Amino acid sequence: LMAALYWPFIYNEGELLLDSLLWVLIVGAFLMLPEEPTPSPSSPKGGREFLAGILLGLAAITRPNVLMFVPVAAWWVFRGGTKSRALSLILGVVLCVLPVTARNWVVGNDFVLVASQAGVNFYIGNNEWSDGKTAVVPGTRATWWGGYEDTIRIAEQAQGRPLAPSEVSRFWMGKGMEFLVQKPARAMRLYLLKLKYLLNPTEISNNQNVYFFRNYAGFLSWPVFLGFGVIGVLGLAGLAGSWREGTRLLLAAYIMVYAPPILIFFVPDKLRLPLVPARMVVAGGVLARAWEGWKAAGFASLRRPLALVLVLGGGAFLIRINPPYADPAKPSDGHFTLANALARKGKPAEAYACYLRAVNLNEPYRSR
Repeated sequence: LMAALYWPFIYNEGELLLDSLLWVLIVGAFLMLPEEPTPSPSSPKGGREFLAGILLGLAAITRPNVLMFVPVAAWWVFRGGTKSRALSLILGVVLCVLPVTARNWVVGNDFVLVASQAGVNFYIGNNEWSDGKTAVVPGTRATWWGGYEDTIRIAEQAQGRPLAPSEVSRFWMGKGMEFLVQKPARAMRLYLLKLKYLLNPTEISNNQNVYFFRNYAGFLSWPVFLGFGVIGVLGLAGLAGSWREGTRLLLAAYIMVYAPPILIFFVPDKLRLPLVPARMVVAGGVLARAWEGWKAAGFASLRRPLALVLVLGGGAFLIRINPPYADPAKPSDGHFTLANALARKGKPAEAYACYLRAVNLNEPYRSR
């Protein structure tokens, strides 16, 4: 029910980008993993674990930082079964990732495991001008292809020769590390800011203005739909409770492994979406236990969980941010995208009006 009413899920499914596919693969992998780290005869040959590995492998070539969770999943399976079942999971991952690595070697003549943008993304989140959320390299054009071409050009000019994709990545990784070493105080403040972005209830737009289109759609603004604030608070309450019990330990491990790499880079709303399903499961457990406690002992059983939820909710309220792009009358990016859609529908007059609004708004990153 939470997933069905979570408006960022609905919005992102309409975008048809990789993020909607990613959380389906991760949830599928969790369903294939054993619920308890104890020996189980349900999959003696590791069939379910192999399928979990396939799903994690597909998730990894969708978003490479999923690979950091693979050793944790293998450890979980090994605790509850045999070495062969853990190897079955790893084999499933390898069978998905290896063809991508081979393709990168054959086509690009370069060893790249999955993708080569890690260094650029690291520098975006670790430089003197970074705000922790905007996906633009300083000194490059603020368009998708412009940013891609400029990051390669700048790296090759600095090195004085053509560079392979992995070398471009290492160049920008090195520049990001220079910032961390030379300005540690500024870097620490930036990481605290990114932690605030990761935990706060507001969605931070990446390549599209999510609030513009949520408000434009109308029904997604209805109070029946949930946002990150409710899911985040209930999820943290569940993890702070009996997180050592069974699957909640695995979910907590997944969150703790997946969240830190987001802080290493930058924190738009799309990068934290894969954390939401795990939090929903734990949040559902909180509500289920509260209901059982209410039936057994009445309101007295709810005092401690309610106090915890209120404390966490107060913290979320204090760190919330009010994005200037939440007003649909202001963002140039939203008007630009809407104008393109109207032009494709054969409505040039309406498209022109939207283009004009976008051009006349004095906003950063409106070069398109």
